[in-house]
Amino acid sequence: MPKRAASAGQSRVLVITVWREGDAEHPFRARLTYGRASDDAPNTVVTSDPDEVLETVRQWLVDVSVVDRDG
Repeated sequence: MPKRAASAGQSRVLVITVWREGDAEHPFRARLTYGRASDDAPNTVVTSDPDEVLETVRQWLVDVSVVDRDG
């Protein structure tokens, strides 16, 4: 996940969409879209691995925390 500098008070957004594909061997699917609210080019991750969802969210939170502290 790329790290970007952001100004203080800037909004960050993370949207998780989850669904099942019934005919797949591993039916779990998720799409994570994240970025700054003012960005016109969000990042997207599509996965069939719940652990990747958790890792992406964890990394996103760490990145937001670092940006907020470094301001």
